[in-house]
Amino acid sequence: MNIKAFFALLCGVGIFLFSVVQMSESMKAVFESRTGTVLQRYASNRFFGVIAGALSTAVVQSSAAVTVTAVSLADCGVLSLSQCVGVIMGSNIGTTFTSVLTVLNFSAAAPFLILLGAFCALAAKKKSIKSTAVFFCALGLLFVGLDTMRDASRALDENGFLSSLFLRFSSKLASVFIGFASTAVMQSSSATVGVLQSLVFVGAISRESAVFMICGQNIGATVPTLISALRAGKTAKAAAVFHLIFNLFGAAAFLLLSLFVPLPAALEEIEDGKVFVCTVHVLFNLLCTAALFPFAERLAKFSLKLIEGKKEKPLAKSHK
Repeated sequence: MNIKAFFALLCGVGIFLFSVVQMSESMKAVFESRTGTVLQRYASNRFFGVIAGALSTAVVQSSAAVTVTAVSLADCGVLSLSQCVGVIMGSNIGTTFTSVLTVLNFSAAAPFLILLGAFCALAAKKKSIKSTAVFFCALGLLFVGLDTMRDASRALDENGFLSSLFLRFSSKLASVFIGFASTAVMQSSSATVGVLQSLVFVGAISRESAVFMICGQNIGATVPTLISALRAGKTAKAAAVFHLIFNLFGAAAFLLLSLFVPLPAALEEIEDGKVFVCTVHVLFNLLCTAALFPFAERLAKFSLKLIEGKKEKPLAKSHK
């Protein structure tokens, strides 16, 4: 094994994860007082809740932050359960923005983004300007991390080290579990999808395994919401359970579809591994939301029934 390449890979993963966290934190600092207001104002029904959730997640760069905020608003009665589930579905779509961002070739601009962002962050006195500068600096670091991971992965896989390592865990169930566990631990599906893009790009992970890992990653993305609702009221708990059920149903349906329509074969014209992972990630969340949207209210009622353990109550009111 190439020890130097191995440590370079770890360094690349660290830079990438750090950049994702910093991008999220900087945008939350800019919009922390507005996210709840936006959700409250524009999530008037389930459809607009999906739009508000998607846009908020794309801006804040964290589906966990948006879903936890939605659950908190539901807990204090600001959002009804029906409105909250719309935001949760939308956050699943919004989280794909980071994977789309990584396929855009901004590596050449990375040094300028880092330099300009760092200079503005040091010179700015206004909090919003400083946070925005940090965002652009972190964006540049994101592409540096991606390039480092890609080059290190390619060097490690020259002798088949990475391929043989992941080949041992190439079963469908193992791939789903790896995707779930990695996202649950990192509490960021954006980060784990980005790492997966680099590994598929160099051929260390097969495209078939990547499809199942993406399903697991979407299930793992529900962990922060579940944790945030542990000590919350009934409506918040029901919203968190809905998030889990929604992603479980979506993953199961997507996996069933992939058995009849193998995505690696259907998307074989996509040569770039990063673009392939991004495409699957976007398709997963769009198709799952479109397919389950008509049944969202029933799933929400079922989630509430699981929490209450008795007769269903109307969704329009807050339950604590």
